[in-house]
Amino acid sequence: MGKHKKKPKKDKEKELLEKQLLRTQIVESVSNTIFTTVSIAIAIATAIVAISK
Repeated sequence: MGKHKKKPKKDKEKELLEKQLLRTQIVESVSNTIFTTVSIAIAIATAIVAISK
């Protein structure tokens, strides 16, 4: 009772690498969203300045 089959070391390493990859992908996605939002804001500001001249 209560005996658990230990995961091999490679499985643990693979799981950690997958978690790290997922975190990296999330950070990349958030940074791309921020970059896109800033780019759109700059484009809108540029258009407003061009129209007001």
